[in-house]
Amino acid sequence: MVILAARLPFVFGLLSGEEYDVLTVCGIATLCAIIGHSYPVFYGFKGGKGILIAAVCMLATDPAVFLCEFLIFVIVVALSRYISLGSIACCIGYPLFTFLWQAFLAPMFGLQYNSIILHVVLAALAGLFCFLRHLPNVKRLINHEENKFAIRKD
Repeated sequence: MVILAARLPFVFGLLSGEEYDVLTVCGIATLCAIIGHSYPVFYGFKGGKGILIAAVCMLATDPAVFLCEFLIFVIVVALSRYISLGSIACCIGYPLFTFLWQAFLAPMFGLQYNSIILHVVLAALAGLFCFLRHLPNVKRLINHEENKFAIRKD
């Protein structure tokens, strides 16, 4: 859906390819999707923390960054057994991996990105928003009150 929403402004002539690239519009659509899922109108503006929708949007728009984030999430959760800590690590890693991929690795594969800073800023805003939604989890982690992930109940 994010890819479709990102293409529509170009199809209808609202944006030209010279002014904005698809990843910029995908980043804006991702931010809107995260906010919409975190504060849904039909559920009294009470929603989730935005991690899952951010991950799905990331998978659709930038699979290489998603793969890096997924590996970080799995490693952090495997070592700490805290899902929230893995999510927080992904919030921090999103702008970092976006920058690393677009600045260093993408040109080696022949991909041209003209708006790297804007993409990193959009990723940072998405990561910051999701991190702020996790502040209660951060407080519970500091106080050692956060529930650990377990495959089976003890």
